[in-house]
Amino acid sequence: SAGLCVGLTISPHLISVTERIVIDGESISEGTLSKAAEAVKVLCEQLSIELSQFEVITLCAFLIFREAKVDYAVVEVGLGGRLDATNIISKPDITVIVSISDDHQEVLGNSLAEIAKEKAGIIKNKVPCVVGLVPEEVLSAISIVANSVGQVELSLSGLDFNCKSELQSLGRARYYYKELDFELELDAHLVGNHQANNLGLAIRVSRILGISSEAIISGVGQVCWPCRLEVCLWNGIEILFDCAHNLAGIHSLIKYLALLKDGPKHIVIGALQTKPWDKMLLELSSQIEHWFVIEPDSVQAQSCENLSQFISKHELGSVISFGRDYTGLVKQLAALPSGTRVLVTGSIYMVGAVRRVLGLPVQPIWKRGRAE
Repeated sequence: SAGLCVGLTISPHLISVTERIVIDGESISEGTLSKAAEAVKVLCEQLSIELSQFEVITLCAFLIFREAKVDYAVVEVGLGGRLDATNIISKPDITVIVSISDDHQEVLGNSLAEIAKEKAGIIKNKVPCVVGLVPEEVLSAISIVANSVGQVELSLSGLDFNCKSELQSLGRARYYYKELDFELELDAHLVGNHQANNLGLAIRVSRILGISSEAIISGVGQVCWPCRLEVCLWNGIEILFDCAHNLAGIHSLIKYLALLKDGPKHIVIGALQTKPWDKMLLELSSQIEHWFVIEPDSVQAQSCENLSQFISKHELGSVISFGRDYTGLVKQLAALPSGTRVLVTGSIYMVGAVRRVLGLPVQPIWKRGRAE
């Protein structure tokens, strides 16, 4: 929105792997990705090395960004930080630690402090670091790493700046951002209390980089983040998509549902074996009466049989199991009365797959010049 060319690389994707590399809000083409991947393959063969899928895509993103001559690249860490492939960037303009929660503990550590230490591995000497709302033990771990690195200016949410949200309507909220001598009011198609933390970080980063208030307001107003508390109307029913694939995500989702006067009673859900799916189901049970269980297309998918048995055993409501029959799920949704609200959540790939079979295209996160 400030007139700069911006690259973005994220993971995972919802439907197409090309969503992982974005320039000015547009996912790259399959041809562009193929060309970059071929270049990476040739180099790997020359050097006799093997790379993971994530490493290949990260390298492809960097090649594509260089070719496009982006002014800035927003690079999301894949896992952790310290040993992540993206951390090859030795001198970023700025680093950001959004939040810390219990996830990927088998790799990152068993405590929040241990996980924070790994994530703080992206902090660099003489590079400002913006930190979201985190527990005291996490902030302490981050500060220790920052002090060991050298001169690092930490900018802390809740201390140096803060951002509050106010739900305006389903799918829209107003945000109030404040620093010591600066305030901003913005409207966005981002809902949920957790988005206030995310948005506050984005605004703080933008201000450190010298982006104008006008560009911030305009850019935030155009943000579209598919399947993150996103409301879509399909066949007369309201569908709320949200990629709450772990316990922290479920907690954020439930906080949002509590704000609704008439929240969804039907749910489409699928989960991976690596996630605390039983706790996730129990947390959601206070909101849900009718369960549609479906499996993500993954070797790590938790079976519909296990989910259904758990729901029945704990008397959480009625349950229909679809296995991996997404067509059958669509027929079931189409039979619901007009005006029904349905929540689709769980595994990111499953949520994306449901969106695809319903014929709802993934919109870009931000599109230059898109009308309100």
